[in-house]
Amino acid sequence: MSLEPQAPTWAWSRRRWGGTVGALFAVQVALIFLFSRQPPEPALAPAHPGRVLLAPTLASAAADAWMTDPAQFALASPDGFSGRVWRERTVLRVEPRLWTEPPRWLARDLNELGRLPAALPLAPAPPAVAEAVPVVPAAVSIPTGRLQTRSLVRVEGDLASRPLARPLELPSWETTDVLQPSTVQVLVRGDGSVVSATLLTRSGLPAADQRALDLARAARFAPLASPADAQRFQWGQFVFVWHALEPAPAPATPPPS
Repeated sequence: MSLEPQAPTWAWSRRRWGGTVGALFAVQVALIFLFSRQPPEPALAPAHPGRVLLAPTLASAAADAWMTDPAQFALASPDGFSGRVWRERTVLRVEPRLWTEPPRWLARDLNELGRLPAALPLAPAPPAVAEAVPVVPAAVSIPTGRLQTRSLVRVEGDLASRPLARPLELPSWETTDVLQPSTVQVLVRGDGSVVSATLLTRSGLPAADQRALDLARAARFAPLASPADAQRFQWGQFVFVWHALEPAPAPATPPPS
């Protein structure tokens, strides 16, 4: 008696498996094409179908002038086929006034030609004027004070009552222009030293303005009496009134020999 395992009788061969798979694939493809095909959508009938009507007198209309001009179809104008829908314009008629009076020539006496016009009447004489009173010129007051002969400086502001520790030496300037005062604003500490100096107004001469700044920075005021005021600050202004001198004439150059 043999105990070897025997193959089941229901086993399929490879050929049978291949035929079955191919048949199933063909059925799937057929189902896809069958159910994917959609019926065509019905065409919707227009609610208001358009109609083309021909003019009954087309032959007579073709003879009109507007049918022979292609521009009447391209551009809208009152003279085209749509002229009836245009607003009618009122044509103003201007008629000139007819002048019926005959021309009249200006008459002139030929005997007066070449004569000078008659003399015009003289203007009436002016009325008599009373004897003129001699005009005495008013007296002009001439100042008798001395003219400025040197430059001056004036201290204004909170420092007006505070004396300088040493006077400032001010120069005179040789120039033909009128010099304006140079104003320098300074900030002074309680011990009398100048902390800062700023030029406020210019004189018109840059050298004079720079000299005013240098003198203001180097200025020294008397210290305050109270030791507690050593850190106290005061504002003030130096007003430099410059003295101008006439420039010396240039030396004459000898003529070339």
